[in-house]
Amino acid sequence: MTFGDKLSMLLLPGWKAISEKTGEAALTEARMGSELQTLGLLLYARPADQDRTASLVVMRDTNFRRLIGPIARAEALTKLNELAASQGYEVVDFNTSDAMDGASSITVAEATGKAGDGRRRMFVAVFLKTFAPPISVRCLWQWDEGDVLGKNEFDTWLTNLSFNQVKVVDTLANSVSQPSSTPALAVQPTHLPTEESSSKPVAEGAGVVAPSGEDFSQRIGELVSKSRDSLVVIEGESGRGSGFLCNFHGEPTFVTNIHVLSNNPNPRYKTMNGGVVTPGPAFLGVGHDIFRSTLPAAASMLEVVTGLDANVKIGDKIVVPGNAEGAGVIKPFEGKIVGIGPNLIEVDAPFVQGNSGSPIIHVESGKVVGIATYLLIKKVDTNGGEKGGVETTVRRFGYRLDNVPQWETVNWPRFYAQSAQAEKIEETSQEFIQLFSDAKENRMSSANYQNSGIQRALSNFERSAQNGRRMSAADASSAVRGLLTELRIAATNDVQAFDTRTAYDYFKRLVADEKKFRDDICVGFKREIEKRR
Repeated sequence: MTFGDKLSMLLLPGWKAISEKTGEAALTEARMGSELQTLGLLLYARPADQDRTASLVVMRDTNFRRLIGPIARAEALTKLNELAASQGYEVVDFNTSDAMDGASSITVAEATGKAGDGRRRMFVAVFLKTFAPPISVRCLWQWDEGDVLGKNEFDTWLTNLSFNQVKVVDTLANSVSQPSSTPALAVQPTHLPTEESSSKPVAEGAGVVAPSGEDFSQRIGELVSKSRDSLVVIEGESGRGSGFLCNFHGEPTFVTNIHVLSNNPNPRYKTMNGGVVTPGPAFLGVGHDIFRSTLPAAASMLEVVTGLDANVKIGDKIVVPGNAEGAGVIKPFEGKIVGIGPNLIEVDAPFVQGNSGSPIIHVESGKVVGIATYLLIKKVDTNGGEKGGVETTVRRFGYRLDNVPQWETVNWPRFYAQSAQAEKIEETSQEFIQLFSDAKENRMSSANYQNSGIQRALSNFERSAQNGRRMSAADASSAVRGLLTELRIAATNDVQAFDTRTAYDYFKRLVADEKKFRDDICVGFKREIEKRR
């Protein structure tokens, strides 16, 4: 089966295509209407044997993001975790690898899921990306661990898979493999709030008079049912997200995360029952990732807790009625509060990326205590340890609505101009992550990068060693100094060009965090280069 001149794969003997869309248009047309705007289904296939539950889904991701290296591996693991959780499985073991071939990247994540009754199921994600032109394809495999054909069929399919006219297995032969460990599943890079929260260990449900057993399940069901008409699906040009309607200081108000709307222009808002939401004046919370907009009226609204510090305690039960992937399907995520700070509450409910912007509801009072926020934290190992590289972790918490010190009025053209600039800065940071990874593997090449500053620095460095001539120690030292200087300039140019004087607080903080991250990665890169001299 072929999809234009970029993607080719084998439909296995004994399998049948339930749905397919091949040809050149498959990689260049988006699917619209009621389906997810960001994903276009290319193939859904299953074995002809109805007793087997294996499947293959191939999708084109129209919301192209230049995620490479460890961030791409984390994204693949996140998607597997979400897929496994949607079928009642918990990921207990995983492995990832990734590789680049010119302007293409390949990421593979394999995970073992375990159900409550002990059944085990295998999940595999293969992410294929080419940057010129920008094309992103996701392939998702799954089969029962006891299905003896499953692993062999996947291996056969992978052996015959070609992307950008190159055999995937040939590229993966030079892959970077990450061994199994406790999965730190993550996807969306963004900045980390700096506040500390109280997080003393407490007994389960300490200080809370909460229902248990059937009564507790009934209470969760009531809260989810009650919140349904207050949940909002956000659909913009770049994808979908979540939000909710609430009574905020006596006014009908629409609330979501700022990052849900950032670089997602022309958003449309609908409640879960299909009602259209027409926002009014819009505001951004200073020091928070909170967007709110006043409404003329709302038929159904959630109540926001007041006096949170006096009425909510660590260990209290919460539920997040998640609108997973913005698909309009409610999946409740239960948990408890594990930390309370001036601006944040930290929770252990395992909500996923698409749930950002959903309400965190206090089970006892039935009121909103925060806005669910799912963040990926990037950290560079600058200490020269054996692991090295960039580490990623996930934090799930809620921004408090009761404690915002100041609100900034939104001017939409200014907002989207700043969000586009901030996204470009984040994309360049992804290239520096890849550069750091390539330096560790001794495979740097100017052809693998889009940023002109990185290309220029590597091209000049490559020219200094052209024709295979042996450089003197002085010349080699000079070439390395030149490379590091040019890369430092490339790492600061876009950050310095960002006008912090007129920036909204949210973007100002995001860019400041990116600057700190760039500084750290330059330190790590310098150490890696000097280690090889």
